Amino acid sequence: MLDRIVKTWESVLYHLEQQSRHRGLQLSRLVRAELHSEYTYQLSEIHVIDFIERTKNPNVTVIAAHLNMTRGAISKIMSKLLDRGDVVSFRQPDNQKNIYFQLTTRGEAVAKVHRIFHERAQTQIKELFSRYSAQELQIIQRFLSDVTTHVDLTLSPNSSDVRQEES
Repeated sequence: MLDRIVKTWESVLYHLEQQSRHRGLQLSRLVRAELHSEYTYQLSEIHVIDFIERTKNPNVTVIAAHLNMTRGAISKIMSKLLDRGDVVSFRQPDNQKNIYFQLTTRGEAVAKVHRIFHERAQTQIKELFSRYSAQELQIIQRFLSDVTTHVDLTLSPNSSDVRQEES
């Protein structure tokens, strides 16, 4: 039975990866269409915009830490977003060292499209789970919580499982 579950789990992961790619392309196309933009947005750029919308005065370090990306990667993304006019940078009067970011009207429009996209996805997920009884939902919740914990531990910087396999 465990072998069947593992095989099914691997299939689920494969399908989630495929769906993630597909949804990223869908979201990028939707943003482009809604903004009548010539730009193609990468999913990471949209997630940076989303984070800036939800965070007061973030800087590169804060964004990188939250999105689990390097400061260099965030700096490259910020350069694109600044050039496109999605964000503006500024310094605090009492701290001229750090550069902070906020969304422009255009960036807010991207964030809104992203938010609506997620709301639709959540509606679909709720429809899927509405088929189950309260007792089944408790088991599903426990399972998803366990999986989340497992993935978080696997991705943590202190996890040596993957590094040992790569050595």
